Amino acid sequence: MTPPIDFEAIINDLLEKCNPLIYFIIVSSLNGVVLNSRINEEEFNKASISLDVSQLYDISKDVVDKIGLQQPEFTIIHSDNYYLLSIRILNYLLTILSLDVIDVNTVFQIINDHVAPSQES
Repeated sequence: MTPPIDFEAIINDLLEKCNPLIYFIIVSSLNGVVLNSRINEEEFNKASISLDVSQLYDISKDVVDKIGLQQPEFTIIHSDNYYLLSIRILNYLLTILSLDVIDVNTVFQIINDHVAPSQES
């Protein structure tokens, strides 16, 4: 199962432009199946994290649906000095653990640069 988006390029750009602020990146399906990752597997269980973030996304969809909003495009959890970002891109979730000093706008700009339609003619 190959994602239609070049997640490898997104991961590489995020690590190039935001390192050492990023601890891990996981690309998964909406049901929590890990498709790609950059993670220290001795320190983190990527399958468990992916499944939990997927469930968190489902809960956030339920909550916003109950109050009449559209499905969330992303969630940000702040704990201590860290952000846990989960960003929905089509039918995939991109999960990033980073220090909270990361410029979130830069993260979204990198993703948008890879997802936005080409402006070339």
